[in-house]
Amino acid sequence: MLFLFLISYNSDVVLMKEAIEEAIKHISIDDSIKNVYIYSSDYSSSLAGDLILSTMGESFLRKGKNVYIKLPDYSNEPYAEISFSINEARVIYYQPYRKLLLGEKMIKRRAIVSFTAMVNMNKKLQKTYNLTGVRNDVIPYKLISFLSNASLADKTYNTNSNSLWEPLIISSIVVLMIYIFYAPE
Repeated sequence: MLFLFLISYNSDVVLMKEAIEEAIKHISIDDSIKNVYIYSSDYSSSLAGDLILSTMGESFLRKGKNVYIKLPDYSNEPYAEISFSINEARVIYYQPYRKLLLGEKMIKRRAIVSFTAMVNMNKKLQKTYNLTGVRNDVIPYKLISFLSNASLADKTYNTNSNSLWEPLIISSIVVLMIYIFYAPE
């Protein structure tokens, strides 16, 4: 039962990939160039870097390009070289809330990715892109442990103004119930 419930919600990794896809749609390469070399200019490896690399590679493969992550020996064929550096990549979890007074507890999350991509064609800088992608969704609070990823998730909840209403309403109901049961005596 839980498995069927999980397939209707995306994990942090899938949400981040969607944000990356939104960001990389702005990168353009001349149609005459068939070979693309993609790599991270960051010194350390990270999940976000691997996601950007794989998502960008998949995107160029769909466009009919030959994608390489290690610079091949091209001889005379023109090629594009794309290097990227990550500025920010995280999934922010906001304050949990209820849909209605007794509804299911939900939590909003936002995947944010920001990176700089430099496109070189035949060893000449063509363009520098400052790319940003954002994706939002809402998931049941009880599924956080199944859908979150420790290297992407920022679970310091951002508060909002509705967070004070829930305890106030519950306290009022409890006081009212106590008054109703003990007032006639």
